[in-house]
Amino acid sequence: MIFTILDAVRSDYMDTNLPVYEQLNKAWKATCKVLFGEEIGELKEYEEWLLHDYGEKPRTEKSAVSGKETTLICDDYCKDAKFISYDEIDFYKRFEPLNINEIKDIDSIIEALQERFYYTGNTILGNSRYVEGSTNIVDSTYMYNSKMFEKSEYIAYSAYGRRSKFMFGVWAGTDCSHTIKGFIGTKSQRCFEYYMIRFSSDIFYSANVEGCNDCLFCFNLAGKRRCIGNLELLPDNYINLKKKILSEIADELKKKKSVISLLDIVGNLPKEPLSMTVKRQEGELEQFNIAPIQNAFKSTFRVLLKKDPGNLNDYESYLSSKTPRFVILKPGTTASNEEILWMEEYKPIDRIKHRGIAWKEAAALSQNPPTIKIDDAQKLSLNNTSILAKVAFVPFDYVSGKNSNVDKSEICMNSIDCYNGASFVESKSSAFCWWPRESSYMFGSTNIFSSSFCIGAHNSTGLTRAFEVDSCTNCSDIYFSHNCENVQDSMFCFNVKNLRTAIGNAQFPPDKYRSIKDSIIEQMADGLIKKKDLKWNIYNIGCGKK
Repeated sequence: MIFTILDAVRSDYMDTNLPVYEQLNKAWKATCKVLFGEEIGELKEYEEWLLHDYGEKPRTEKSAVSGKETTLICDDYCKDAKFISYDEIDFYKRFEPLNINEIKDIDSIIEALQERFYYTGNTILGNSRYVEGSTNIVDSTYMYNSKMFEKSEYIAYSAYGRRSKFMFGVWAGTDCSHTIKGFIGTKSQRCFEYYMIRFSSDIFYSANVEGCNDCLFCFNLAGKRRCIGNLELLPDNYINLKKKILSEIADELKKKKSVISLLDIVGNLPKEPLSMTVKRQEGELEQFNIAPIQNAFKSTFRVLLKKDPGNLNDYESYLSSKTPRFVILKPGTTASNEEILWMEEYKPIDRIKHRGIAWKEAAALSQNPPTIKIDDAQKLSLNNTSILAKVAFVPFDYVSGKNSNVDKSEICMNSIDCYNGASFVESKSSAFCWWPRESSYMFGSTNIFSSSFCIGAHNSTGLTRAFEVDSCTNCSDIYFSHNCENVQDSMFCFNVKNLRTAIGNAQFPPDKYRSIKDSIIEQMADGLIKKKDLKWNIYNIGCGKK
């Protein structure tokens, strides 16, 4: 799926002879000194711990061309496919067109093109240097075992970031620095063991804090400083308690090369219903209307496949097959009084499910947060966190900005007419997606930016009218294609640039291409409408079998 979380101990360790290691090790030590006031040892000693919970080890395969290790953007590629490192591709190699027998139907085309289908890894772009074991890295330096970073530096064991630096074992960070072990951070610095923080600094073992400074063991806070267990302390009291706890963390790390996580602290607390009911705001009773999204799906289907698909929800299994699985958690299974959309496949967070609340409840808590008592603050330590039972509730969703007609969304920011998915960011008219950003008319797509009218589009930017594609940039009217740039009106193309009216990387006369395309599209549309599923997708055509 979109990401693979390491739950088992790894047997292979970071190669300390790599040129990138020396600088990353210095960055690690500097970050530890910033956070804990002291160094705690070599980076290589903490690899297993950093990959656990939030960290992510990308899938690797051997290049079929050279045998070199090739890091992939996702885990969905079929097992027996061929792989190639980005630096081994001849983007301008030309191929002979398929003959009439090879283009009679989809099965024939896929069979004929098996020797041209290589899935690409080690995608290092722009002004990037000193990158190892990583992929989809743009304009970044000193990166190790990481993926999907742009304009960042000194990053290890992390995924999904922009304009960030000194980051270790982190999942998703934008404009962040000096952070270790965290899940989703925005414009935050000097943070350790955190879950969804924004515009904050010096945060330890905390979840859902915004605009806060100097907070330990805090939950659902906004605009606070010098807090422990949500209790605001006098400067001297806070500094003394912080020194004690940070010393305890550092000692534990030096001794065991790991320390208890925020997820374990919250997960070890007993199940406790939230003792509050949030009043519905004016206008909130407006019913969700699926009709605009249904119409958007029909429009997108017609644009791509020239036929009317019928009902959107009939295609849920197909559209969700390459996106994270979501379930609705009912009140009673969590601490919430509301239903919550749950990203079922993110296993680390599963152990805090019983302490989960809805975003509206978290927002209400931040207005009048519960706190621990002053005497309890003095007793708080890594081995005594049961004190947090009254304050440690964690939201599983997040809503920001102006949104309209959005339902079953885990994260939603400035979006309109979106349904069933996560991380709808400045998007509209989309469903069954994960992280469509600044996009519209997107269905069954993941990690897709600045695109429109797509079904089954993944890990791509700047697409217009695309069906079953992966790792493509600035393309339009493409079908079943992988790692293409500036390709238009083409099908079944892999690892090419600047092509038009091509099938299998070979150019056809425009009239002939359109004739073949119309026949293939009709086959795809009829099969999808009849079975509500497809035999082929962009991740399995490289193996010639489903």
